[in-house]
Amino acid sequence: MNIGLIHSDYRSQIPSGENLTVTDISRILSGIGHNVSEWRASTDSLQYSLISQSQRAHQITRKNHENPKFRDWVYAQDAIQIHNYFPLLTYSDLEVLTRSGKPISRVIHNYRKSCIAGSHFRKEKSCKSCSIESGLNGVLHRCYNGSVLKSFFANTYRNEINSFESQSVTHYIAISDHIKKYLINTGVQPDLIHVIHNSVTPRAEIVKTASQALILGRLEAEKGIFDVAKIWVTDPRLPTLNVVGTGSMFNQIKEMEDSATNLKVHGLKMGDDLDLIASKCKLAIIPSKWEEPFGRVAIEALSRGQFLIMSESAISETVIKSGQNGSLLSSDLTNLGDLVIDGLATDFSCHYSISREIWNQNFSPRRIERVWKHYYENYYQIESGYAQI
Repeated sequence: MNIGLIHSDYRSQIPSGENLTVTDISRILSGIGHNVSEWRASTDSLQYSLISQSQRAHQITRKNHENPKFRDWVYAQDAIQIHNYFPLLTYSDLEVLTRSGKPISRVIHNYRKSCIAGSHFRKEKSCKSCSIESGLNGVLHRCYNGSVLKSFFANTYRNEINSFESQSVTHYIAISDHIKKYLINTGVQPDLIHVIHNSVTPRAEIVKTASQALILGRLEAEKGIFDVAKIWVTDPRLPTLNVVGTGSMFNQIKEMEDSATNLKVHGLKMGDDLDLIASKCKLAIIPSKWEEPFGRVAIEALSRGQFLIMSESAISETVIKSGQNGSLLSSDLTNLGDLVIDGLATDFSCHYSISREIWNQNFSPRRIERVWKHYYENYYQIESGYAQI
């Protein structure tokens, strides 16, 4: 089957689990025998120039300029899979997709159907003031890049996307059970939704002598990392906390490092550099304050065999057996220190084997390959070279 995969990559300066996930899905589909063609671009070029942003906004909203290259690409596919629309697809591109009659799978990674920020999180707490029907409050609160104008455009584009999906999307792929419930709440029919977890390639396993802790992710308010660091540096009982990532709160966390004896801020690390740091960390701290659609860093921690200390908001799937391979943080973090001490005292073979087993059974590439194979075998049939749903 020829599968066309559409995704606008989030900017390269900020770690994006969604970018990695799309790459993983492309690899998986190719690995099970499909011919995957990507219509994909980066948003980097739009980040620093108001002129380029304005020009792209103008291009997107014009419906009379069809892109022949995109049209030809769409018609060469048997099925389409859409991830992140903006800024790759214009209104005219959406019309091309609708006219093509191709079966379209929409993979949902966030809450953008009902929130222009995609997070339902504002001013340090959950925010549900917008809905699929109206994003006016998001515009007034400047929820997209801190700008009323950009928020207005983002909301207008969101409305167009929702209208397109109601007419043209054949099936929705939810990356977790939590996202499936969210889609149902936005009005999507349950029989159109299929849960396919993100696949996470196994990371380097931790060593038996691991005795440190790791926080990995975007250094933003909703991730809760700054709050953990503030408490951590005041408790001399706690081991070295390695903070890996970048974001708007990087400098605030980095400043703590100068006067702390148990905090190491590494910045953005990937590949072998990340694995070297993580291999020394018995504990993975995941203190997210927003409702994670799918906690990729938690699944990576499972693949390493780490003991997870995480908030209830960090992931919707079952990834810990309490006290055996992980523990839940209280919302005010008052139990953080005690959980860390208990986690350090947990027998290595216990949490290592349980974490690895949960990863292998639910989130390993082999497991997710089978799910994707089942999806396309059961919901699409090839007849005369064309996909019929």
